[in-house]
Amino acid sequence: MNFSVGQAFPNYSGSIGGNGNITVRGGPVDPVEFLNFEPAAGGTAAAGCIPWTPTVVGNKIRLSAGTINGVINPAWNNLVNVGSMAANNLNYIIATVGFTSRQVSSITYSTSATIPSGDDLNPIAEESFPSQVKIILGTLVGTSACMVWTSNLTVDAVEVFKETIANPAANVKPYKSWYRFQVSAATA
Repeated sequence: MNFSVGQAFPNYSGSIGGNGNITVRGGPVDPVEFLNFEPAAGGTAAAGCIPWTPTVVGNKIRLSAGTINGVINPAWNNLVNVGSMAANNLNYIIATVGFTSRQVSSITYSTSATIPSGDDLNPIAEESFPSQVKIILGTLVGTSACMVWTSNLTVDAVEVFKETIANPAANVKPYKSWYRFQVSAATA
C-alpha cells in the first residue's frame, strides 16, 4: 500500500510493506524504514516513545531512547551497524552495560549474529559486583524486529549464594558472597 503525507510535506512519500514495515522517502535520510515489531509476551505498546524501538537506516539501525538504572546512553541516537540484513539472517540487538563503583558508567549498543555467552549475559563474581552485563534487547531477522524489552530497565546486583569459609579469621564473615545481576522492567 502506498501513502502520501499530503500537501503539508509534498516532497515525501512512503509505503507500508506486506510485513507491516513503513518506509518514508524524500527526507534527509532516504529511505527510512520504521519496523513493525511485536512486543514480547506481557509487553505493552504505549503512545509516545517506546524504549529500544529500532528504526532501519540503510544497513544500520537506530534505537529509540531507553534508560538503564535511570541512565541514558549519551550516544543513543547514533546508528548501530548490522552485519547482514538479508531476509533470513538473525541478529541479536545487544546493550552492554558497564559498572564502576556499583553504578552504571557506560551503555553501548551492538548487533551480533552470535548470541552472547552465558558468562556475558549472566556474569557472577566473588565478593564484588560483576563489572559488566550484556542484555539482549531484541532480535532482528532481515528488517523485522522482535523486541524482548519495550520498557526502561533496572539492573540490580543480587547475592546468589554463599560459600562457607572453613576457618575464617577473627572479625571476618564466615562465608564468601557471590553476586550476579538481575534485569527487570523499571517501575515509575
